[in-house]
Amino acid sequence: MKRPRFTFRRLRPPIRFEGSVGARVQYSMHALGSALPGGPRSLAIKLLSLSARPFFDPRNAVILDLGFPFRVELNDPLWTRLLYSAYTYEPEIEFILTKALDERTVFIDGGANKGYWTNFVLSRPHRKVIAIEAASETFERLTANVRLTDARPLLLQAALFETSGARLSLVADRQRPGRSHLSKSGLGGEPGSAVVGRHQRLETVGTVTLDEIFHKYLQAGDRVIVKLDIEGAETSALRGGRRSLATLEPLVLYEDHGRDPEASASRFVIEELGLAVFYCEAGVLRHLAGLAEVKLAKGANPLLGTDFFACSQSSQFFALLKELEGSSVDSRAVSRSVKSRGSAPGKHS
Repeated sequence: MKRPRFTFRRLRPPIRFEGSVGARVQYSMHALGSALPGGPRSLAIKLLSLSARPFFDPRNAVILDLGFPFRVELNDPLWTRLLYSAYTYEPEIEFILTKALDERTVFIDGGANKGYWTNFVLSRPHRKVIAIEAASETFERLTANVRLTDARPLLLQAALFETSGARLSLVADRQRPGRSHLSKSGLGGEPGSAVVGRHQRLETVGTVTLDEIFHKYLQAGDRVIVKLDIEGAETSALRGGRRSLATLEPLVLYEDHGRDPEASASRFVIEELGLAVFYCEAGVLRHLAGLAEVKLAKGANPLLGTDFFACSQSSQFFALLKELEGSSVDSRAVSRSVKSRGSAPGKHS
């Protein structure tokens, strides 16, 4: 019987440590944990982060240089994956943004979470970003990460929704601040229908529409990229941008959740907005023929959310994506452009 091979993977060196003196010990634990089988996405790495949590200061963090500065809290099982130099976060989004961004682009980061994609775009020469995050604690972390840069984007604490000026209930997780979502009552369910767990709390957040954001903050000639990763509220956000999405023809990067077998967000994108949809399959970009292919791309796992890219067929973005069709996203790309909701904190705006 062969003995298992343990290979230590290289960690990214921190720019600096934050929190208590235990931050260095906690970081070193990940150096040892890097030898565990399965790589940064494995259950073993997640359990390492979670099991160490009770013994260390929750403020422990490192600042990493990812081509842009980003703060990683060492108790966070999603973002500690960034400690591993071989790990690429959402390579399909990085690939598309790298190709699509130019000096005229305004990037709207809906469900900005702690600001990974906000800071990624801010590292580019044009630096035009509007970042929107609903959960108060996550918004504080977003703000702190942006302060690591020398840019000053527009940051909005609000929930993207189909109407502006409403007040909705948000379920926020105390242990995993990035895992926030609108309650069922906030999405049109019965009042009081929110299920709040042991480490969760309800908070109230104001709403804003994409149409309002486009009207207030965009100028003639702007090219717009909208990213929506807002824990199942993507369809509501798209409804609130119907007018602007039709006239300004942006590129929309959105997530469709596996727990929605009807693919409601994609159905709205295709049938109501009339947009073309692209998807990275096995690290290769391809144009999907319709809703049936979207459902096949999503699969049936309710814990997985799938990233799609949508745009009008008359837009410059469509021409770009067709040109890129068949291109390999990244040599390190994951086999499917999915994120496990069972093993990682989610995001919401």
